[in-house]
Amino acid sequence: MLLIIITCCTSLDPYIFMGDLNTMGLNYYPSKTYDIPAEGEVAELHRKCRYRAMKVLSKTHPFTYNNGSQSSYKPANLDHIVAADHLKFKQFDGNDVALKGWTEFDQIGHQDTWIKNYSDHALLYFEVEK
Repeated sequence: MLLIIITCCTSLDPYIFMGDLNTMGLNYYPSKTYDIPAEGEVAELHRKCRYRAMKVLSKTHPFTYNNGSQSSYKPANLDHIVAADHLKFKQFDGNDVALKGWTEFDQIGHQDTWIKNYSDHALLYFEVEK
């Protein structure tokens, strides 16, 4: 689905898509020869976007997913916003997207409470400018 969306965009389209793209790496069974780590999958997303005059927007926090301090899952960069290159965005500490929610708390207990009450995914806030 992602490749189809990227290949249909032209440089003049005011196109934005976002969501949980689950960029957690790819494990090929039964051989690990072709496994791709999460960072490699995100790098490939960036590379594919450049071919279609698009970009992956930068975020104020490295992780968008956190299942809490008691989880066996590590925080991860799963959620992304992709936009046409020509679109301009309001900046948040030098980034296109401000992550809100559990990312705003330094104390792990406060993060855990937010995650329990709302979501294990951070909110992605951005503004398109003229």
